[in-house]
Amino acid sequence: MTKETFLAKLADILDEDTLDETRRTDSITAFDSMGVMAVIVMFKRDLQVSVNANRLVAAQSVGDIVKIAADKLED
Repeated sequence: MTKETFLAKLADILDEDTLDETRRTDSITAFDSMGVMAVIVMFKRDLQVSVNANRLVAAQSVGDIVKIAADKLED
């Protein structure tokens, strides 16, 4: 999966039109407990990666979330 596809899927899950890596997670309304769970499911389903909820909650920006997925993303 490319980074652009990942960002598009993340935006869809979090009910955002678009997301970029500079966007702060605290400005994303849907990045709540249910949103975090939906992102965990996306990581597992699409990237075959298990990610801890605490790691996602600690992410201060979308870029931090991208870094968690970086090993599975294509250039």
